[in-house]
Parts: sequence; C-alpha cells; structure tokens
Amino acid sequence: MFLSVCNINTSYIYYFVGASLVINSSWKNPSGQWHVGCKLVYELFTDTLTSRVKKERKRRWDEENQEAIAEAVKQLDQFDKKHTKVEGAHLKMVREDLQNRVDLLRKQADSYDDKGPVIDAVVWHDGELWRAALDTQSLEDESGCGKLADFVPLTNYRLEQKHGVFSKLDACTCVLNVYNERNILSIVTDSSPHATHVAGIAAAFHPEEPLLNGVAPGAQIVSCKIGDSRLGSMETGTGLTRALIAAVEHKCDLINMRYGEPTLLPDYGRFVDLVNEVVNKHRLIFVSSAGNNGPALTTVGAPGGTSSSIIGVGAYVSPAMAAGAHLLVEPPTEGLEYTWSSRGPTVDGDLGVSISAPGGAVAPVPTWTLQRRMLMNGTSMSSPSACGGVALIVSAMKAEGIPVSPYTVRKALENTSIPIGALPEEKLTAGQGVMQVDKAYDYMQKVQNLPCVWYQVKIKQAGITSKPTSSATSRGIYLREPLYCHQSTEWTVEIAPKFHEDANNLDQLVPFEECIELHSTGEAVVRAPDYLLLTHNGRSFSIVVDPTNLSDGLHYYEVYGIDSKAPWRGPLFRIPVTITKPSIVTSRPPLISFQGISFVPGQIERRFIEVPFGATWVEATMRTYGFDTARRFFIDTVQLSPLQRPIKWESVATFSSPSSKNFAFRVEGGQTMELAIAQFGSSGIGSHETTIVDFEIAFRGINISKEEVVLDGSEAPVRIDAEALLSTEKLVPSAVLNKIRVPYRPIDCKLHALSADRDKLPSGKQILALTLTYKFKLEDDAELKPQIPLLNNRIYDNKFESQFYMISDVNKRVHAKGDVYPESSKLPKGEYTVQLYLRHDNVQYLEKMKQLVLFIERKLEEKDIVRLNFYSQPDGPLTGDGSFNSSDLVPGVKEAFYVGPPAKDKLPKNSREGSVLFGPISCEGGKSLQKNPASYQISYIVPPIKLDEDKGKSSSDTKSVSERLEEEVRDAKIKILSSLNQGTDEERAEWKKLSQSLQSEYPKYTPLLAKILEGVLSRSNIEDKFHHFTEIISAADEVVASIDRDELAKYCALRSDSEDEATEKLKKKMETTRDQLTEALYQKGLALAELEALKRRVKMNVNSISGLKFVLFIFWPWLVNSKGEQNRLLVNMTLVQNATALGAYCLDGSLPAYHLHRGFGAGVDNWLLQFEGGGWCNDIKSCLDRSKSNHGSTRYMNKWEVFSGILSNNASFNPDFYNWNRVKIRYCDGASFSGDAKFYNGTSLLYFRGQRIWQAIILDLLPKGLGHAKKAMLSGCSAGGLATFLHCDNFTSYLPKNASVKCLSDAGFFLDERDIALNHTMRSFYEGLITLQGVEPNLNQNCTSTLYYPHLCFFPQYALPFIETPFFILNSAYDVYQFHHILVPPSSDPRRHWDHCKLNVTACDTSQLNILQGFRIDMLTALRDFYQNSTRDGMYINSCFTHCQSETQDTWFAAGSPRIHNKTIAETVGDWYFSRNISKEIDCAYPCDTTCHHMI
Repeated sequence: MFLSVCNINTSYIYYFVGASLVINSSWKNPSGQWHVGCKLVYELFTDTLTSRVKKERKRRWDEENQEAIAEAVKQLDQFDKKHTKVEGAHLKMVREDLQNRVDLLRKQADSYDDKGPVIDAVVWHDGELWRAALDTQSLEDESGCGKLADFVPLTNYRLEQKHGVFSKLDACTCVLNVYNERNILSIVTDSSPHATHVAGIAAAFHPEEPLLNGVAPGAQIVSCKIGDSRLGSMETGTGLTRALIAAVEHKCDLINMRYGEPTLLPDYGRFVDLVNEVVNKHRLIFVSSAGNNGPALTTVGAPGGTSSSIIGVGAYVSPAMAAGAHLLVEPPTEGLEYTWSSRGPTVDGDLGVSISAPGGAVAPVPTWTLQRRMLMNGTSMSSPSACGGVALIVSAMKAEGIPVSPYTVRKALENTSIPIGALPEEKLTAGQGVMQVDKAYDYMQKVQNLPCVWYQVKIKQAGITSKPTSSATSRGIYLREPLYCHQSTEWTVEIAPKFHEDANNLDQLVPFEECIELHSTGEAVVRAPDYLLLTHNGRSFSIVVDPTNLSDGLHYYEVYGIDSKAPWRGPLFRIPVTITKPSIVTSRPPLISFQGISFVPGQIERRFIEVPFGATWVEATMRTYGFDTARRFFIDTVQLSPLQRPIKWESVATFSSPSSKNFAFRVEGGQTMELAIAQFGSSGIGSHETTIVDFEIAFRGINISKEEVVLDGSEAPVRIDAEALLSTEKLVPSAVLNKIRVPYRPIDCKLHALSADRDKLPSGKQILALTLTYKFKLEDDAELKPQIPLLNNRIYDNKFESQFYMISDVNKRVHAKGDVYPESSKLPKGEYTVQLYLRHDNVQYLEKMKQLVLFIERKLEEKDIVRLNFYSQPDGPLTGDGSFNSSDLVPGVKEAFYVGPPAKDKLPKNSREGSVLFGPISCEGGKSLQKNPASYQISYIVPPIKLDEDKGKSSSDTKSVSERLEEEVRDAKIKILSSLNQGTDEERAEWKKLSQSLQSEYPKYTPLLAKILEGVLSRSNIEDKFHHFTEIISAADEVVASIDRDELAKYCALRSDSEDEATEKLKKKMETTRDQLTEALYQKGLALAELEALKRRVKMNVNSISGLKFVLFIFWPWLVNSKGEQNRLLVNMTLVQNATALGAYCLDGSLPAYHLHRGFGAGVDNWLLQFEGGGWCNDIKSCLDRSKSNHGSTRYMNKWEVFSGILSNNASFNPDFYNWNRVKIRYCDGASFSGDAKFYNGTSLLYFRGQRIWQAIILDLLPKGLGHAKKAMLSGCSAGGLATFLHCDNFTSYLPKNASVKCLSDAGFFLDERDIALNHTMRSFYEGLITLQGVEPNLNQNCTSTLYYPHLCFFPQYALPFIETPFFILNSAYDVYQFHHILVPPSSDPRRHWDHCKLNVTACDTSQLNILQGFRIDMLTALRDFYQNSTRDGMYINSCFTHCQSETQDTWFAAGSPRIHNKTIAETVGDWYFSRNISKEIDCAYPCDTTCHHMI
C-alpha cells in the first residue's frame, strides 16, 4: 500500500477519498505528519475467506434490501389507497417515482456486485518507531466498531511481534511492516492455511496440552511470505529472494520451504545460486518438500528435489498415521511412501529425494478458517516435520557447543535414516529412509571434530564432450534411453571436497586427506576402483556400467565411498546409478499389452517401453476385474527430452465395478516411456480382493516434415511431407488460426535501485528494478494474456530473479496481474497499459532488457477464427484448384500437400503488421483439433498492410532550398531563446540581448514575438512591478501589431471542409495566430488592470480595454470584463506544492493553483470556493493545444487575479460574502475537475488529473481553516459551474457535520439538447471527453448506477436529483455559450444562416427567435422538478443573452445590474443562503427584460 502525506493540527485527517479519520489523542506524533492510504480488503484475503465474507455480506444486504422493498411497496400501496384517481402532473410524478423506487430495489439484486470494503491505514512516527493503525469500520456490522482510534497501533512485526485482526466477521489476523522510508505499508495476511499448518507441525507449543506440540515445540519462527495472494498464493521471485535475505539477516539456523514445481534444468537458476550462497557461506540448513507429482519416476520438483544444497524430503505414512489420521479401517502392515510423493532421480541422475518424514498431520490453521486444527497431507507436511527434527538436533548441538554445518547435518540425517522397503530402487522413492533424530544427533557428537565437508560429485561420459541432454556434467548416472541400456559405457567421476567459505587454508584445507574405500551395490553391472586417496583439490576415477544382461524394467545401484579409517561414518558420498531398461515393441502394427497385473492398496507398478520411431500418439485401454468395491488408480506416463521439463501425462481413473477405460495422449518416438500405475492407498481398504489390471497400448503416428508450420505472410503456401512409419493411417489435415499474438515494444523504461530495507543481498549487492511500460488498445471485448517468451514458465530454472506484470486501463483500474505463468483475462474494449517489473542485481542484464518484446496473446472470437485450406498444387491458393481433403498413408511412402495462407479479407480486424496468428494443425481427423493428442502449431505472420496509393502524397514545397534553410535557422534561434532561463540578472540580460537581436532581424514574425511575450510573462520574483507590467504591454502590442487582423477575421468567417495538406497547414497556422492574438490582448488587459491597481486609480482606461473585450468575446465568450468596478482587489497565486503526492497535475504537468483572500471579522470562519471556468478538451490535439495555454498550465497563468463580484471584499459590492475567506480555484485540466487519467505516446504527455487537483486543493485548504468552517459555499462559472454540480456533495463530506454548506452554479446548467440539425453534438463532445480523461468513475455513483448510459451523469439535469446538498442554479435561459455551441454549433449550420443572429440577437428572424424560445422552454422543463419539489434550493433564471454573471460586478450587484422582480442576483443568492426569503426567480421571455446586460 502506497501512502500519501497529511499534515494536520487537529484530531481529524481529511482523506482524499472524502472521508475523515479520527486520530486517537493518546498517539504520539512529534512531527505532525500522518501518512495515509487505503486498500480493498479482498485483495488481502484468500479466495476462500473472500467467498465466506461475501456470502455473509450478501445475506445482510439481502435482508436490508428486502426491508427497503417492503417499505417502498408499503408507501406505494398507501399512495394508491389515498389517491384512487391520480390526476395532475404532480401526483403522476409522485406515483411514478414510488413505482420506480420499487422497480429499482427489485432489480438491484440482479446487479449486486460486492467489490469489497475499503480499509484505511495511517502511519506515523511516535519519536521512536514507525507505527501503523487501520480503520476497518467498513467491515464491521455493528456501528462504532473498527474505528481507527480504537485500533491498537502496530509496528514492524519483528520488533514487537504483535498482530491485529481486521474484524469479527473475517477473523483474519494480520501483521504490519513499514518500508521504503515510511512510504509503503505492508499488510501481511495468509495466502492459504498451509503456512500456519506447516509452522504448527514444526514448532507448535502447547505446554498445557503437550500432545498438540509440534516436533520442536517453541522453536522461534521467522515467517517469510513468498506466496502472493494476488496470484492465488503462487510464489514469486521477489518473495523468494526477500525470504533468503531475511533468513540471513535474522541469523536463522534452518529454512523450511514447501513450494516447488517441475524444472527443465536441475540445480540451476537465480534462486539456486542464492541458496548455494546462503548454505555454503552463511551455514543455513535448507529443508524443502520434494513434490507431490508421483508416482512416476523423475517427478521431483525444484528446488527441493533438484538442488544439491537443499535437503529434499519425501512423504512417508506409518501404519499408525494411516489409522489415526486417515481413519483407515485396515491400515497397511508396514510404513510406506505416499503414492503421490514425487520420485527421483533427477534428469541428471541425482537421487532427488534425500530423506523421508511423516507426510500428514492434524495441525493448527488460521482463525479465519473458523476451526482450530485441520488434517493435511503432502510433502508440504513432511518438510516441516523433518525441519522440526533438524531443529531438535541443532538445538542440542548448540547446547553442547558442537559446530553446526549443513554439510555434516545432512550427512548425519542420510546415514542414520531407516530404509523404507527392501528393494534398492525404493531409494528413488524415499531417499535414504525415514529420518531418526536421536541417531542423527549421536552421529553429530561423533563427527564434531572432523572437517565440515560436502563432497561434490560431477560425472561425464568418457570420450564424449557433451551428454545428449546438453548438460556438461551430471550428479549421477541415469541410463534411460534404449541406446544406453544395450551397451557398456564408461563414466568419469570427479569428487571435489567443498568447505565453507570461511574455512582456513592452513588449518582445514591443507591437512585434508582421506583414504576412501569405494563400494558398488551391484558389481556385475557397476564396477569402480577399490580405493581413492582424496585431498582438498579433489580426484577423478572411472566407473563402468554394463546393463546388457539386465532384464527389462527398473534397476538401481550406488557407488559409495567409505572412510577406511572411520567406516562408522557411513557413506561420505554416493553416486546413484539408475537404469530403466525399456521393453521393445516388435509387433506390427505396434501394440504392447501388460496382462494380469495384481494390485493391493498403495501398490505401484512400473513398465518401461521404447516408443517406436514414428509414433506420435498413443491409444490405451485399461481393463480391471476381480473386485466388488470401487477402486481408484493413478495412471502416469513420463518421457524425458533434452532441455524440456519431463513430458508427463497423468490421469486418475475410478472403477466403481470391473470395466474398461480408454485414454489417448501424445508421445515422442524413439524415447523411453515410463508407465506407472498405482492403486490409491485408501482405495479398496477393508476388502481382501486383489484388483487385476490389463493395460494395452497401441502406438499410432503420422510424422510431418515440420514440427511447427510457419506461413511467412506471402501468398505462397507451405509444403508439408507426411508419412506413417508404423501402420496405414488416414491423412485428413485440418488447421485453424484461433489466436493472435501482437508484439509490442516498451514506450517507457525506468531503472532504479530498490530500498535497502529488504532488497539488499547478503553479499552486499543492491537489487535493481526495471519497470517497462507498454500500451495497447482493444477495439472489442477480448480474452487475452501477455507473453514474454524469454521469461515465461520458468521460476526456479531462470537466471532472472523476478517478473511481475499488471494491466490497467486509462482510469488506473487494475484488470489483471501475473508473473511467470500468465493467465487469460477478459477485458472490455479500451486502452490499456501493461507494466512489467523485472529485478536483478546485475545492471548489465537489465540494460539488455530495456527493449524487451512483449506479446499480447488474444483468443479470437468464433466469427474471427480462420480455417485454412489444403491443396495438392502450389498454385492452389491463387487458382482455387487442387483442393486436398484426405489420403491413405501407407507405411514407408511419403505424401505431400500444401497448406495455403489465409485470404487477406479473412484476417481478423486490427491484425497489425508483425502480429502472429496461430493455432493447431493436425493430420489425423479422428478427433477435434483441440483434443487431438498429435496436433502441432501453425502460425501466420501478418504482412504489411496494402499501401493506399493516394496516401502519403504531399503538396510540393515551392520554396527554394535557401528559403527553407533560412526558415530552419530562424526557428532554431527561436528555440534557443525559448530554452534560456531568466532566474538571475545575468541570465535575464542574456535573454534580453538575444530577444532584441532576433526582433530586429525578424521584426514582424508573430511566433517570435509571442515567444518574447511568453518569456516576459515567465519571470518570477519581480521587484519593479510597474516596469514589468509596462514591458508586458509593450510585448503584447508587438504581437498584435504583427498580425493582419482583417485577414484573420476573413478566415474565421469562412468554412473549409477540405482535408488536403495545404488546407490543414493553413488552418493550423491561422488557429495558432488567433490564439497568439487572443493571448496577447488578454495579457495586455490584465497588465493594464494591475497597473491601474498599482497606481490606485479609480477609473480604468476604457479605451485600452474595449478592443480586448471584443476579441475575447469572439474567441472566449466566457471571459467577460466588467467596466464599472472600483477599488479592484488583486490576489496572488498559491501553487499546491503537495499535489505531487496525489499525482495532481495540470495538463502539462505543472502544479495546480488557487488564489486565497483571507476573511475577516464575522466572516473569518466562513469560506467561499469558486471554480474557474474555461471550456473543455475532448481529444488529444485540443488537449495538447490547451496544455500550452493558461487553461492547461499554471506556467501560462497570470499570477495575480482580480477578485470582483461574488469574490469582492467590499461590502458595497458583495454585501453577504465580502468578509468570507474567498478562494478562486484555477482551471487547468479540461474536464471540469473530474478526470483521472494520463496520456503518453512516447513524445507527448498529458495529465488528465482534474479529480486529483480538486482533492489536492481541498487537502491544502483544510489545515488553513476550511477544516473547521462554520459556513461554506462552493460555486463556479461555466465549466466551473458544471464542476460545482460534480463536486458539491463531496465538498460537504470534507467539512464538519454542523457546518452550513451550500453550492451555487453560475452558467453551468448545460443542457442535453439536440442542435438545429437534430444531432446530439454536446452529448458526443462530452462522451469523448469522458472517455479520454477517465471521468466516469468520478461521476455521481447513484446517478451512474441508475441511468442506462452512465456518461449522461456529466450533464447537470441528470445529476441534479441525486445531489443532497442545498443547491442554487444561476443561469440565463438564453445562455450565449449554449446558444453558440449546443443549439447552433458550427457543424449544424454549414451555410452559416445563423451568423448574424449569433452576433446580434436583434438580427434574428422570426423562425430563429422561435427556436431560441424553444430552447428556453426546454431549459425550464429540465428544471421543473427542481423548481416545484425542492424547498431548500434556489434559482435565478433570467432572459439575458449572456454567460457567467456572478464574477463581474456589473451583473452581480451594481446600480444597473439585471433584476427579476426588482431583485439582483446577489440579493437573491443571499436570501437563499441565509434563508431570508424564498429564492426562486424565473424571468419572462425575451425581450421583456430591459435590465439585461446582453453580450450580443
């Protein structure tokens, strides 16, 4: 959880989500800083717990909903009884509202979706430690429970070892840790019950009930969570590495780990390297589960069963356990390994399983399971059982002063274990046997004075530079494939003694010398020398293995070394030799059958078969008989292939009575296949009948010339050769392309060092993190997953430490997450960001990954799936001739055919160049493609799209080379001017010198003059303000003088629909010129106003302003200058410095701002906040343009603002609010302070953070007095008036409950109205805005959940019924902005019939006036309910052609101000706010009102 910072001086924290948190007064916090964050609690819970909590919350919700339905039905019934005849519009509306309420409540159950409660967290420093507390009221059912102030503060668990509980409902315990210099709070919970169960097996301590104790009661446990709850408890590389760091940091003696998975390379990978360091250097003993993937051989998992430094533990069940824990009626007479326990050897011949321990237990589980103990079994249980036993040994050794070494402890365990079973090959199942704690300790006492040595074994086949497995060396001899099982081979064995890293050269390494006797457990098959003199530098010897006389099946031998001087030490090292001699299939067609195999519970039978060359799949039949109660079997097959994980097929078959079952699975020809059949240990218990099994295998196969078929994107087909080597087969090719994989390069990469808190390796190396950002867009809903071919599907056999990805939309909502095993997720259409997180301590590795290709793999919908055609001719795809359907394949005879590329018009839409379409191809038509065991992959690379012949043509540039060069030089000079700083006097002098030089060189070049004006405006810390404002006026005059205003006016009066390049260039140029003229006049006017204020003049220079007013009206009709104001109040700008903590930025990334003028007298505790207006932007181009203006960046804003009208501090001009604290909130986002998104395409960056700007400004004002306001009003003009509708209730939530809070919107009631062409122009505009800027989640949730189109809640008429705070609407019924942009936008009047009417209302004809009167009626209709049914609200709807009337003195409160019923706007608003009079005024229709200040 990431935290933001709040500085408060009260007992409340006003949080950006709109809530306030009460601080416990006893909590010490000398700094006054509180770090606050929130978390969806379901992200912390397991799926099981989440399901239980959801079920309980749904039950409570159903009860409350039913009560609400009953009450609504009751009210409706009472209404119907009271009004037997419903007449009149008002009664009909009431009846309709009651019925709608009933219908809505009934429908709510269908749309119920519990996203989960949100908990709040607060972190602070009490002067000694970082503390944290949680507010969990949202989880509690009882009012008053779960309050932040009642939570007992916690610190990092390691310091005080205290935990908390979220609530009674979940009963889930948690611990808290603060990291990264208090910016991250880690809330640690279970990802499953296993960890508690495992800890209980190892170290549970119940002094009052000793029978409940663990193996090592009271052993101290350091719990390191490596499972990620977001991934369903899957371990991550980050978790694994941090756990090893913590184990070393806390000076642990042992590590127990219960995770693991198959691997393609044993004893390899980043994690294994770190484990080796921990064991060899820091002397930790590492115990881990061997895996639960038996009963077949070579199923041990990484890291426990495949890593030399780790003690891999198998799962053993004794007769007593079988009877007591598993409740078997007739337990086995002897102990045995669980059927599912993984078996060795590893693919490089190591034993795999080191020892065995009890694999089941009834042990403690977390409280959220609502039970105390639970039975679980697995090697996850055997590992902590063994670890607890080792803990006893280590404890005794420490008590006796015996040095602890993982080398000698492991040797003690292996050499004192009791073997399971009488056959040598049982070691592949149980390792050296069941561990014996007492004997192991006795062994340690005897060897305490001997060197601590690990005997590393490396084996190579003599005369061969590399084994077929491509591994340079192995740790054992594993003869599995037919070639090695029918000839004698010689192997070179190197024994290298390894000491701990702190071993002393003179005292330990130099004196080391051992005379070792070599023994073989099968002299007839495995021969070795008799003796070996071993020194520190190691020694090699040869072993000869001759399996030629062995029978088919499994054979296991060992060559081991005994200290000739101390044979009691037992084997110092062992060299496992495993031989699986396969049966050869000689019949044709190839068929092998195993008849009459007898089974009793727990029995395992193995058969090894040489799969015939040419076989690609198997059809098998299993028949059972000889029993009368149900039987259950494991059926496993395993084949090994170089640099692949073991190829395993598995099934569980239940036979309720004697019968047969059929199976089909894929095989590789020429490789040995193990067939392992095992009857469940609990299956058939109590029945004395032996189960008889017949198992028949028929090998089938069609071989093709390509393992993967690739269509390269051209029109050419691909030829495929097919043959059947075993028997006649029917060749029926089929292929589909049902998935698409689209490649992406990162648009951003960030490399940084991680915190040393938990990401610094024991070696001292700092771990680095690389974050790669990708963007993609979905045109339709889709199911997809990201793929990183280099890294996926490997967690332990991977040299990279960690990978993690998250997919989020433009609103930052996370839709999917994953790591090495990406899973498919269903996403709605839209734009998405993928963030990929990689970690390593080697910066060079990460540097190479900065352009890592990521694929987005997507399943195609059924309508988009491409079915490929087959041909007998190479020209078939073009001519359509020679279709190929089927053929009979005769053994030894090849058949060829062609697979054609898909037709271009059949490609799925949005198949971009370089994408890969792929799917299965099969040559055997007996099964569906998806289920065919012998299918291959076919892929098609999408070629470049067809070029549009007209595309790319550009108008010829008529300028000469010298002219173009001159322009390039000019623009380069201007660019240099723009880049210069003016922070010091010297820099300012340099800037001025260059600007004067350029101005003399290009005196009438408007872009240069605009840059000079921009440079003058950018200066800060101005001492001589009079000179500064004069310089602004001079620079603005230069810009205005350089522009041909007649030409600009002519262009603006014309409409051009041409889209050719020349027209577009002219359009862009004229729009830029227009903006430059507008900005120059605007800045000149402001400078003049500020000069007047500085001179303390009473009267403004009207002549200087008049031209400004005209131009501003043409381009920005919402910017109005008042002519009659006196004693202007200038207020300086305040930048919100803490906005970065919330990510609150203007469009261009600058900080947001406001202007605050403090209240006085009786108004010192009252607050008025006014949103600035300024339109919107709804596409990237308009938002980029806006980001370079004073409505998209505080860099371009005037630093002083005139406060007039409702913001005036003069009682004569603002009688009710003059002495309040008055705030003008500057507008720089383009979505009425409601967006929350970001755009970045690699070159342009835009922040759509209006919602965060609003929150940041509120949080900045709360400690300045707003937090204890007695009276408050939120207002705004135009787009700011719309913002008032959007944020009114949220504003109320920040303030004290006893405060009088109300809201006012001026010219913000924008109608959802069709234009004169009957188009919803404004609705479409807003829809684009909402999508681009991520607005919808911030709209009124009651509104969005009610309307079919949630985005309509951006319109005030739809949001208004859901606003709970008292509201006042100030609007003109003929609002000029709405007239020009909603009713008659330019797009609706292509012939420009309305131009004169829009400039002067007296020029409107009768039909145009009728349309305007209709617009007024529509506005009043939309306000009818508000006018009729609300007693707390107010309104002032006049008939003036104007826009915004509260900010200018002329219209707010002056002698000639507009009036309705002889009341000014200021008087009406004051009467409403202070409840002095009913305040709902509606003017008569135009042209009756003679008090209006018309803008046109």
